[in-house]
Order: sequence, then C-alpha cells, then structure tokens
Amino acid sequence: MTILDESPLLSPVPDSISPSPEPIPLDDRKLRSANLATVDPDPEAADLLVKVKAKQEWVKGLRLKFCVRPEFEITKNMIHEDGTLNQDYFRPPKGAKPEEARKWTDREKELLLRGIEKHGIGHFREISDEFLPAWSGNDLRLKTIRLIGRQNLQLYRSWRGTAADVSHEYDRNKKIGLRFGTWKQGVLVYDDDGKVEAEILRTESVSEGALEVNESVRGIGKRRREANVDLEENFDMEGVEENKDEQGKEDENKDGYPTIVVKIDETKKPRK
Repeated sequence: MTILDESPLLSPVPDSISPSPEPIPLDDRKLRSANLATVDPDPEAADLLVKVKAKQEWVKGLRLKFCVRPEFEITKNMIHEDGTLNQDYFRPPKGAKPEEARKWTDREKELLLRGIEKHGIGHFREISDEFLPAWSGNDLRLKTIRLIGRQNLQLYRSWRGTAADVSHEYDRNKKIGLRFGTWKQGVLVYDDDGKVEAEILRTESVSEGALEVNESVRGIGKRRREANVDLEENFDMEGVEENKDEQGKEDENKDGYPTIVVKIDETKKPRK
C-alpha cells in the first residue's frame, strides 16, 4: 500500500496562488510608500513626499532662472517650460563618434624628446604642431615637468638637449631635491631660503644649451649683486636722520611708526 506524504512543505502549490512579487529595492520603498500616502496615510512618508516635491520645485526654479541665457543661443532648448530637463539636449548628436582616449606611451615620450631637441623647452606649441598634434602645449609642458624632474622650467627656457641630456638633468634635479628635502611628487620644487636655486646655478649641466642658460642666469644675479653694492655705497649714512618736530619728538605717521628720512649723496657716482 502506498502512503502519500501530505506534508504542507511538499504539497504542490495551487494554481490560485500567484508567485510572490519581486522584492522592492530598499531605496525605492520610502518613495513608494510616499506615493501611497493618500491611500494608507503615514505621517513619516507624507512628510518625506512634501520635502521631495519642495526640493524638486526649488531645482526647477533655479533652472528657469539660470539655464536659459539670451546671449547664448545654444541654451534655449536646455530645459522645458516647467523647468524639467530636456533629455534630448544632453544626448550626443546622431552620427557623433566618441572621442578616443589618449594614452601617453613610450612613442609619445620619444616624440616629445625629439621636439625638445629640435625646438627647445618652452616652445611647446611648435612641438605640438609638428610631433604631437593630439596634445596641447600645456599638456606637453606638464609632461616635460615630469620628464626633466623640475616644477619650474624658467631656467630651461629654450634649452635643447638630447634624450641623454634630459635624463642627466632629471638625475641632477632629483639629487638636489633629495639633498634639501624638496623632491615632491617626482619633481624638484624651490624652497623659501633659495638654497635649491643656488645649488642649481652652482652645478654644471651636461649640455651646451643648459650651460648657456645657467651662465645667463649667473650674469643676471651678478649684475643684481653689483647694483646692490653700488646702492649701499651711495647711501650717506650720516644723512639718515629721524625727522623731529619742534619739541624734539619723533614725527609719527598715521600707523604710529616714526618717519625715517633717507638722504642720498648724489655727488658720489656708482662704480662702473
């Protein structure tokens, strides 16, 4: 005799019972309950619905106020009259090809080095036009900073060098940066005390172009130092007096500091 198992767990599901609906995502439950607030009043859901609607109206008002600009014809179809976004405005035009992602490879690095050797650092527009048209002049400037290892390229203005010269400059900059603790994120940065700049001018570079740049900078610094010495010698130190009033008190300016009058003896000529 066959015994049938009538356990409810194993019994077939009647056709009249529909399968359970898919679970509602947690993020949508509050919004759905808010939409059903009129059917099944819930103070918390109703309050949430009011806040959501108020925020949407605030956003629409901002769009109506700022999105459409009469001076820019392209913005006239950005939003609808009620302040909602026009989704077609933000879709790419038909037939538009997505912009290919640029990659900086060894090939691009080699072309940049060739451009530096031909045009010199600072002439990045020419390098871009001839060797790397997909990269702007500013892009190449940033790549050169990483390539040569120095944040400030002023002393490399019009500097030309081979790949070996650039590698030498990178090693030199890194050595200076590690010595003074100014090697930051892979490049040499200047310090407030001027020690880094002094060390840069003191050390010699491998290429003739860098030597010419350094010599020109040394000449500028030398002329500035000589001008400062001449200016100091031109001062008549006996003519530096504090301006006194009739009572012998110091005449103070509006900030409360004594006024110092510096007299320069114009009879003394600076050295040539």
